Amino acid sequence: MIKKITLLATLSVAFFFHSCKSTPEVKTGIQVGEKLPTIALKSLAGKKISTDDFKGNYLFIDFWASWCKPCRKANGELKELYPKYQKKDFKILQISFDGDIKEETKNDHKAKWQKAIQEDQLNFSSHASDLIGWNSPLIEKYQIDYIPYSYLLDKNGVILAKDLEVDQLEKFLKKTFE
Repeated sequence: MIKKITLLATLSVAFFFHSCKSTPEVKTGIQVGEKLPTIALKSLAGKKISTDDFKGNYLFIDFWASWCKPCRKANGELKELYPKYQKKDFKILQISFDGDIKEETKNDHKAKWQKAIQEDQLNFSSHASDLIGWNSPLIEKYQIDYIPYSYLLDKNGVILAKDLEVDQLEKFLKKTFE
């Protein structure tokens, strides 16, 4: 009986560690070089914002949330970077994954989102959200597994890069504009 329990425990531990190993997934769908399907959401003021509104500009789409520490750190880096390129057809759209599916908590999540924008002094970028957090259809449609996550689009809405960190974005902008 003890041998069976020991064997079962050993197999359980082995299975646990095997299932925790991350295996690279091959993702299909939205790829670099393709036109990004339009994203249309509401701003803090309730106005519709669409990625189509930014045609003619390079657009950095930053997916983030007020509760995400790496996102908040990246906000500071974007704040420092933006003034260097704001007059060179470069725009930023920040899409928040604050929120959940409960209608009664939307105002709380909106307030946290708005407070983060104010605290991080993000008056240089456009902001949008559907305020349903990880329940957003954007998660699956745009293949977002974590935040911060980003897309960089050319002036025609074609994806130049995905999942850029701010230092990688800066290298691209320097190469493009300087």
